[in-house]
Amino acid sequence: MIIYRSYPLSLEYINMTAVERSVYTQFELMVFTKIDYELNVEEYVFDGRYIKCKEYISRQLRFGRKKKLDISINNMLPIIEAFKKRKEQIYK
Repeated sequence: MIIYRSYPLSLEYINMTAVERSVYTQFELMVFTKIDYELNVEEYVFDGRYIKCKEYISRQLRFGRKKKLDISINNMLPIIEAFKKRKEQIYK
């Protein structure tokens, strides 16, 4: 799980730590990502504003699955590459 935070577009936040910037958070997204040894990926995205709503969570789990990485692609690329290398080693 990775939490992404959105901030206003401004240069004043560049030199702040994540803790300092957290005060200015506009919204948060919680992203759950899965990759298997066959390199199949799944991603679920949850809007932090609705995270306490059971109906919202249920809907996202039932209908929100993405079979392609979107928000988490940059964070997952090193893991995908490691899985690819490992798969190549196994099947040589």
